[in-house]
Amino acid sequence: MSMEDAVGGALAVDPGVGAGDSGGDSGGSYSGGDDGGSGGEADPVVGGEESTGGADAQEFEIDEATGEQKLDADGNPIPKAAPTDTKTNFKSVYDKLKAADPKAADVFRKQHFDYQKYQQAFPTSADAVAAKELFDTYGGAEGIEEISGRAQQFASEMESFSKADPKFYAQLAKDDPEGFGGGAIPYLAELSNMPEAYNAALAPIFVNTLETSGITAGVMEAGNVLYEVLQSFKQSGNTQGVAELTQAFKALQKVYGATENLKQIAEKGAERPLSDREKALQQKEQQITKKERDAFYTEMQTKVVTAMDGLVDKSLSTYYKQFPKITKEQKADLHEGVFSFITRQLESNKKYQTQLRTLVNEGNQQKIANFVQQNVSKIVQESAKKIWNRRGFGNIPNSTKPAPGATNTGTVNLTAKPKYDDIFWEKDGGPTTEMMYMAGEAVLKGSKRRVKWDWSKQN
Repeated sequence: MSMEDAVGGALAVDPGVGAGDSGGDSGGSYSGGDDGGSGGEADPVVGGEESTGGADAQEFEIDEATGEQKLDADGNPIPKAAPTDTKTNFKSVYDKLKAADPKAADVFRKQHFDYQKYQQAFPTSADAVAAKELFDTYGGAEGIEEISGRAQQFASEMESFSKADPKFYAQLAKDDPEGFGGGAIPYLAELSNMPEAYNAALAPIFVNTLETSGITAGVMEAGNVLYEVLQSFKQSGNTQGVAELTQAFKALQKVYGATENLKQIAEKGAERPLSDREKALQQKEQQITKKERDAFYTEMQTKVVTAMDGLVDKSLSTYYKQFPKITKEQKADLHEGVFSFITRQLESNKKYQTQLRTLVNEGNQQKIANFVQQNVSKIVQESAKKIWNRRGFGNIPNSTKPAPGATNTGTVNLTAKPKYDDIFWEKDGGPTTEMMYMAGEAVLKGSKRRVKWDWSKQN
């Protein structure tokens, strides 16, 4: 069904009202003459009742000041202009259609917006035809997919070529040995226009050829023999032939120097400076590697922290039962205290750190999480007990006598000052000031128990 059919079908007028517009032999239901051609001008009264015009009644311009219809020069009402805005026009048609036939209105709405999308892609029918021809030219969806695959493969090969990737050249040699070998001569001919690259490429070949053929060793041996003969002549005072031997020795020295120079070039060739493109590619790879590494560490840390949180909560749950009135803030402080206490223990454990680094280098997150969980399990219960007591909920460490209970609010005397991390300091919103601390008095985190100690008895 086209959009026009949907609109026309939904707005079709009852044949008994105004059907004379269709003309024809009958002239509709109104009197339209024998030929029916005047059906459109039929008497607007049907069955003795005045026609209201329904949803299609003519609308007229209204004077906002008087509320009356505006009139033209001849005194006739001025018809209201049909909306030209596409959005307004659509809404007008849709509202009328919905009142007549909601289902047809829904079809109209869908086709209207589908047509808008189509027009955005193909403003004219010629554009649609051209797109279809182009699509068929490249073999349809399968052809385009194949071309896209080839383009991606070519881009990958060009990147490997730019990076001088040895694997790329090895694959070329494997795929087409004859073509690869035949390209060596023209390749070297072009390479000779770049002396530095040419020497870097051929030096290793020359060095390998000289060494495997025994030429390098032969030159060194001949040089040593000449040197010994020359020295013996000089020592015996025999000057005959010394000049010739000296000349021969210098010639061998020159050859030896050339071979050593080739070795240096070959070594530098392996460390040749990167081109701008290679540097850009290397930087891109490093950025990707860093991004992947950061993502790995973030995910790994999430798993480890989640595992540790679960173990700490479980270890503290036993103590919470002893103190039913414990607040959320106190629980959070205890959790943070136990977590930090465990972390410090693990950080100072060299064996643990070495094993952890090994697992991180392997890159298996589940192994890392299991390893951390096993080690935390060994110390979590004792850590929870220590923090519970140090925060003043149980037997406070170094107290002169056991605390009478968690509900006790009296000051507890200590034989040793509390840990710095266990004190509820003023900077953290607590009551303990530096002056109080210097006087040997403080309030503990969590339980907010007040403690005192004698500085003169501290080690």
